[in-house]
Amino acid sequence: MLEGLFLTRLFKVHSEDELRERALRILEKVDVGIVEEHCVGNDYRVVVLNGKCISAYQRIPLSVIGNGKDSINELIAIEKDALLRCGRPNSEIDINDDRIDTCLMWQGYNREYVLGEAEQIFLLDNANLSTGGKSVDCADAVHESFIRIALAANDALNLTFSGVDIICQDIALAADKQTWKVLEVNGSPGLDNYSASGEKQIENTKKIYREVMKSLRDS
Repeated sequence: MLEGLFLTRLFKVHSEDELRERALRILEKVDVGIVEEHCVGNDYRVVVLNGKCISAYQRIPLSVIGNGKDSINELIAIEKDALLRCGRPNSEIDINDDRIDTCLMWQGYNREYVLGEAEQIFLLDNANLSTGGKSVDCADAVHESFIRIALAANDALNLTFSGVDIICQDIALAADKQTWKVLEVNGSPGLDNYSASGEKQIENTKKIYREVMKSLRDS
């Protein structure tokens, strides 16, 4: 993965030529880019506070589901409108994002293709909620080994509250039975897009903030 600092845009590259082309585009605007290993798996965020796992959810990349009549491009526009209607405050689908074209190309599609009924296709390689991704709550399913990993990552940075991003096959299974990576430890995890995903997420967010305020009071 290639990331341009301060642009917060991640690109998955498949060849040296593609890496060179993306790097040149990034370096036209900033002085530094980061090349990272591409990690395969499902994307999870585990929220940690005061030595406890208080929330966890899977982040699913931006996708569209076919209806047998609209093109992928038309489905993207429908998804963008739906995102606005559900009140996702800091989430935006850029219809003209060329990463969508690249992702489609590597799957053998283009924007004019009409997906079949209930056929789903992913449009971005990253699962960030800020780029239109969705969240699925999995707090009750996290295996204890991943809770320990999240707590250890949080403690290694001497944090009280954090969002630990983990990529693995299935966070409900033991860590030693699969390949996993800690992608990031966010010391100020945003919960606005998560809370806008549904009633359960709203209640979970209220619970998280109650725990945070209680922690501040007790300290």
